[in-house]
Amino acid sequence: MADGSVTIIVKDVNDNLINGFKYIINLNNIGDPQVELPENSRDPSLFPSLKPGESYSPVILTGESATSQANVTIPEGKYIISVLAPGYKMGGNWVTVLPGADTIIEVKLYPNPLPLSKIRVRVFEDNHPVNGEDDIPLERGLKGFRVVISDAVGEVTVDYFRNPLGTQYEKDINGDIVFDSSGNPIPIPNTGGVVLTDENGLALIDNIPPGKYAVQAIPPDGTDWIQTTTIEGTHEIDVWIQEGNDGYSPREGFMVPLVWIGFVKPMKFEVKPPSEVGTITGRIMTVIEFVPPFRPLTLGRPVERPWIALTDIGANDQQVYTGRGNVDGTFTIENVPPGIYQMAIWDEPLDYIISFRTVQVAAGQTVNMGDIGIPRWYGYIEGDVFYDENEDAEPEPGDTAIPNVEMFTRFKDGSIQYMTISDMKGKYLFNEVFELERFAVAEVGFTRFKKTGGTAIPDYGNPAQKPPITEQGALTMAELTWAAKTNKIDWGKKAYRSAENGGISGMVYYATMRNETDPRMAAAEDYEPGIPNVTVNLYATEEIDGQIVQGQLISTVTTDAWQHPTGCTDADNNPVPCLEVPNISNQIRPGVFDGRYAFEPLPSGTYIVEVVPPAGYKVIDQTGSVNTGEGDEYFIDTTITSRAQGLKEGISAIGCIDEWARDKKDLMTPPPYYEPPETPGSIDIYKKIVKVIEGRNSTADFFLYTDVPVPGRIVGFLLDDVNIETDPARIYFGEKRGIPDTPVGIRDFKGKLITTVHSDINGVFEVLLPSTYTRNVPIPSGVAPGMYLVVGNDPGDPDRPNPLYNPNYQSLTLVFDVWPGKTTYADVALFPITAFTGEVGGAQFSQPPQCNLKDDVPQVFKLSRVEVDADSLNDMDRTFTIYGRGFGSSGKVTLDGVEIDIIDWTPTNIEAKIPPGFTTTGPAQLIVTNALGNRSINGITFHVRKNNIYWPDILRVKKDGTGDYTTIQDAIDNAPDGTIIVVHEGTFYESPILYKNVKLQGLGPGGLDPNNNPVIGSVIDGRFFLSYLDQWLAKLDSIDFDGPELIEPGQVKEISRGQVITVVAKENRFSSGFRPQIDGFKITGARGEDGGGIYINAHCCRGLGARFQSG
Repeated sequence: MADGSVTIIVKDVNDNLINGFKYIINLNNIGDPQVELPENSRDPSLFPSLKPGESYSPVILTGESATSQANVTIPEGKYIISVLAPGYKMGGNWVTVLPGADTIIEVKLYPNPLPLSKIRVRVFEDNHPVNGEDDIPLERGLKGFRVVISDAVGEVTVDYFRNPLGTQYEKDINGDIVFDSSGNPIPIPNTGGVVLTDENGLALIDNIPPGKYAVQAIPPDGTDWIQTTTIEGTHEIDVWIQEGNDGYSPREGFMVPLVWIGFVKPMKFEVKPPSEVGTITGRIMTVIEFVPPFRPLTLGRPVERPWIALTDIGANDQQVYTGRGNVDGTFTIENVPPGIYQMAIWDEPLDYIISFRTVQVAAGQTVNMGDIGIPRWYGYIEGDVFYDENEDAEPEPGDTAIPNVEMFTRFKDGSIQYMTISDMKGKYLFNEVFELERFAVAEVGFTRFKKTGGTAIPDYGNPAQKPPITEQGALTMAELTWAAKTNKIDWGKKAYRSAENGGISGMVYYATMRNETDPRMAAAEDYEPGIPNVTVNLYATEEIDGQIVQGQLISTVTTDAWQHPTGCTDADNNPVPCLEVPNISNQIRPGVFDGRYAFEPLPSGTYIVEVVPPAGYKVIDQTGSVNTGEGDEYFIDTTITSRAQGLKEGISAIGCIDEWARDKKDLMTPPPYYEPPETPGSIDIYKKIVKVIEGRNSTADFFLYTDVPVPGRIVGFLLDDVNIETDPARIYFGEKRGIPDTPVGIRDFKGKLITTVHSDINGVFEVLLPSTYTRNVPIPSGVAPGMYLVVGNDPGDPDRPNPLYNPNYQSLTLVFDVWPGKTTYADVALFPITAFTGEVGGAQFSQPPQCNLKDDVPQVFKLSRVEVDADSLNDMDRTFTIYGRGFGSSGKVTLDGVEIDIIDWTPTNIEAKIPPGFTTTGPAQLIVTNALGNRSINGITFHVRKNNIYWPDILRVKKDGTGDYTTIQDAIDNAPDGTIIVVHEGTFYESPILYKNVKLQGLGPGGLDPNNNPVIGSVIDGRFFLSYLDQWLAKLDSIDFDGPELIEPGQVKEISRGQVITVVAKENRFSSGFRPQIDGFKITGARGEDGGGIYINAHCCRGLGARFQSG
């Protein structure tokens, strides 16, 4: 391949050059949806959904510059450049290098300090109805619940300033935080330590760094509250917060705490005579999907001791019963009063998705609901560790169990997902294997015994159980585990014979966290991935004068690299591609994860193992590799506001390991480093001395790093949350539809668009992103991951709109975490906002929704003017044109029912005039009626001004600058009460806030004439809301307005975001004297999660009139 040159220029966000930075360039090896090509010209093997998923991005080049730019030469290809400069948040950019070309890339960085974040929590009684949701305002908050948060490693107990969570800080008379001479806030004594919900069920976790956290609400001691709410199958609710997150979410159409957790109490019916009440019985079972013949759904194992709640549909949807079923899933509910009930079903560990049934009971009736299937969040991996006497890796009756063997599942990159040990009967169970829809790797520990291999059965216990698979000598197997299904893997072990040993094995880790000043004590964190394709050398040794001296090279290997499995089979054991999709069900295939190496067999003795770092990598050492003091600095933002609307929950894949297992692992003595005889007292950080002992497995791990952390990866699924895929050619056929060819924006914490990728034809997208260098935060992991806003169906920015923006779907903003060298899996489920027609073999939208007006029905698209001076003696001052269609050859035009003069009439244009002495004044509704008697469906307001009767000021908004203002918001801000703001033709990309007694008057919504030529009307389009979110928040904050009665004063301005027009007011501000009005527009592009082109806040309904179209 030919080379090209790249010039990297580094600036801050205000375009000031930054002198002095480091950089790392990685191969941008993501899938390519090829949206720029016709579908029949695309290469499916490159799609993110079909291309074998990468676990690692090779380092191409690293370097640093003392100035504001660096010039590099690299081979043609696609790359990501990550940049780190002192005092700035880490950032980056993407580049495509062409042969012989010179490319200039700018990287813009945010300066430190960055704003700290909050998590707000509401704990509520989930009894109105019982459904796991916070049904505001019907359900009361619960007081006295302890709120705890955890990161990827353990419980977080202190805030950023290293004071106990919940610590309050001194404020001045203006409510601003007071800081001491060191720049730290001053704690208020006797605050902090335990965070409890208040009488409204609210709690605040304040002053924490950005990241992914798990939030749990613990009921008061001695109570019997039962949790109903889960996000994905745990009592902890995952929450993703970026810098400056204020802890609110506009999920309800107004700002509510980002985390909400519901509880119910057990409840029984009053005992009554059997003739007056009924009984409900049944059995709760596990639903298993995609088991032939696929209809009806297959039921698996019973749900152990399920919770059953009844909500009385005829009594205001209130909880009337909650009780628990039996171990075998059966239940009996007695003394049920006659009525219709909604039954809610879940389980204590929340491993099952809460499900609902409707049941009607009559007096004296027993209703047997039979088997009720409910879906499960998780799948299972189980098996036995057995003593394999004949070394065939196949379990046999009478085999001896081996207890206390460590069992792992790892991600493709080698980082740990789950860990357990075999019990005293040799059995192990992972009963909460999350459905990542991606392969992972099962691993058996390798310390005490000889490995003989494993035997695996995919879909174990299902009607479509697959044949066993035996892998001789294996320690790992690639597995794909789906919810409610079981993969069974039995592992064989055996004691070593005389003179046998397990050789030397180990792992080369990417050292994300480097907190050991002595590299000999380094240990891997669960979130640290392995590095593939690293050269590891093995040397013989000899002892000279009591010192070990390196001898000749014996062997060279490279560390394992994940490779996508092959040889998958369907339920009938027919070969199928190993696509990571539900309808191939569970799979187990040969497979390894990144970073592992082994030398075997070896004679017993002493060896030296050497790691050879790839270009750009360094080995941890005794001097400069510790990074616990590195990272962004943060501050308390007293005006903190959320930087993204609709921050919902997402799915990520950072695993954990039990702490006791971590402690045990950390206490294992690592092998010593080699001390070269020519430099006494020093160690060779690249080499370790390993003693191979008969009957044992010896290990040596190495830890490498880069000066600039490597990027992380997001693999996402852009899904239609309503419609099913009906095209058999798509991989999600029969599942939720993947949304094809749609932009996914990646934005920073301020909403600034960083890059845009697209979903492929199956709805899958992929992106590599700069990760994080922050290791100085006081949380158990020590790492504040890179946090990004991921915007499904991102419209882009006004200066670079996304041409493939899909108007048929909402835009949805989620927050996800990015870790060095790891992959985060992201579900982005969108709601369609237009009509959808699904057919076998394809699907289509009806956009926009058609009103199906007949050709002879008048439609008013636009007026040439919307106001006249009725007293003017000049006829031209009272003349205007109506543009539209369906007018016919003749007819009449009326204002509030009074006819006006017609000068000319055609099927698409009407020239009309207000006659002299016209008595109707003020805002009047203009209606066109044709000769057939058909009236225009959409009227428009026309303002007839007359001195001393109705004479409002007129301000004009025109895009070309010939009016009074070029933006609607500027006109509102400068208009006195009693003004008509006339917005002329054109599309205005803004989200104005109306807070005065003024009228917003458009010329009409526009439309298409009979020849499909556009008639340009007055359009307000809010699609680029994220691009000006900060300005919108600042404007809202500058306005004095009141909120609803139930809203606390401090939360008045925490209103919904993303609507096109927002209307707010002080109480009694609006009146009928001069009615504020919004009329004559096409309003489109609302980006609010709760929907709506116009958001009308409290105290605005009185006196506000609104007429608008398309929105």
